[in-house]
Amino acid sequence: LTTVGRRSKTDVAIMYIEDIVSPEILEEVNKRLNQIDIDAILDSSMLEFLIEDNYLSPFPQIESTERPDSVAASLYEGRVGILVDNSPFALVVPATVGTLTQSSEDYYSRWTIVSVVRFIRLISIFISSLAPALYIAITSFHPGIIPTRLNYYLEASRINVPFPAVVEAFLMEVTLELLRESGSRIAGPIGTTIGIVGGLIIG
Repeated sequence: LTTVGRRSKTDVAIMYIEDIVSPEILEEVNKRLNQIDIDAILDSSMLEFLIEDNYLSPFPQIESTERPDSVAASLYEGRVGILVDNSPFALVVPATVGTLTQSSEDYYSRWTIVSVVRFIRLISIFISSLAPALYIAITSFHPGIIPTRLNYYLEASRINVPFPAVVEAFLMEVTLELLRESGSRIAGPIGTTIGIVGGLIIG
């Protein structure tokens, strides 16, 4: 147990299993916590931003969860958990792509089902990352690799669009992000309705 914050003196608990955890990871966690110089820590997310590797990266570098069973399973895997007083979220380090694509329910299902679901998650990451770029590359520069009938349908759908494919894909990404934000920020059934109606309009 340690305290972080010159004024707030927030209690921060470092959790690990002594005979499983790597001493290098534990030493690095303690070193980064001791280097923090700030007035107050109000939530675990503030601590996360202060101890992560690269603050400019848009990707999560520390796993954040409010599931006790997930934290306990991570400790048995040799990772380190960090609890911040008055915060419902626990931080788990180190985090990798494999651990970030893992779900808490994976521990309670059969290994065959979990393996297939994790594989689908990884494939989905690649598809969501590469689909806009592939769409732009194929429609703008390599339409010859598309079957002729499909190419006719694509061109017919884009004939009234006054933008190139790059602007169209960018606008689609921004629109999806706006719909996701509005659906998550508005409480109640209206948020769900916005997401459904927005999806239908985009489709």
